[in-house]
Amino acid sequence: MRVGVVGPIYDDSFAENVVVTLQQMGYDAVSLGSPGLPVGKLSAKVTELARRFGAEAEQLTQRAVVARAARARCDVVISILHGLMPDIVAALKDVSDKVCLWYPDAVANVGRMAMAAAPYDALFFKDSWLAQRLRDVYGLPAHYLPEACNPTWHRPIGDYGREPHIVVVGSVYPTRARLLERLIRDGVPLKIHGNGLPRWLAGGALADVPRGAYIAREEKAAAFRRARGVLNNLHPGEMVGVNCRLFEAAASGGAVLCERRDGLGDVFDEPSEVLAFSSYDELLGHCRTLLAGPDVGRAVGAAASERARHEHSYERRLTAMLGELHA
Repeated sequence: MRVGVVGPIYDDSFAENVVVTLQQMGYDAVSLGSPGLPVGKLSAKVTELARRFGAEAEQLTQRAVVARAARARCDVVISILHGLMPDIVAALKDVSDKVCLWYPDAVANVGRMAMAAAPYDALFFKDSWLAQRLRDVYGLPAHYLPEACNPTWHRPIGDYGREPHIVVVGSVYPTRARLLERLIRDGVPLKIHGNGLPRWLAGGALADVPRGAYIAREEKAAAFRRARGVLNNLHPGEMVGVNCRLFEAAASGGAVLCERRDGLGDVFDEPSEVLAFSSYDELLGHCRTLLAGPDVGRAVGAAASERARHEHSYERRLTAMLGELHA
């Protein structure tokens, strides 16, 4: 069976992990890329302008995905991009047997909700509340499917806790910046890995925090592992679900400090597998425990890694997805 995946491919991206895992499972998986013109600075600008000018213009940039799927003769198409217009999804169904969406973002970022008007065979969400609402009220084929880790590179590398700091891997948006500033004022040593801070957030207490470049795959797993703790505060629009960083860091044997959500208990036990917090004081207490010595964090990381790599892999998720599609 040939499976096409719609979404941007780069090291450790969601789409790359889906493609790689499908290939490991024995499927003929191909990347269909992202909507837009051929890759390049000019095409990226044209695609962005199309989005700004409205749905009709954006739909024109999405036709390339349909053409790629037709050339590849895909049996199944999995999109991780929720903005495909209904006519584009219908066209994908004309050239393949099944088309589904796996939405990996916070509820707050659903945008115009084109997915609700598109003829998908199934919709998969990491937020169980959103999936239930769309299914029970609107009759959509919506299902709960959390994000995942890829044990190929998300695995324990090196010794736990060699570097006595709390690591942050990912974007620093305003609420995260606010939280980091509070931790800095309370003397918590931090290190940030990512694409850099926006200029308007880079001043103040964050200016002196050690920063590393964007990291992926085994390099990211090693960073999770050697830190005393991995800070995983969630987007305020993350209502019930949790993010992929939780699964990646846990699989890597990191001691994860995760903001508490109702869905957290569905995937990890606290405090044996994750150190959860609902308040700043609770987070600060966890940080101080981890920084005081490696024993607690080492035990948490070992338990989390065992569970994540066996229960929360992309292989487990994709097996469930394809089973639902062909039920």
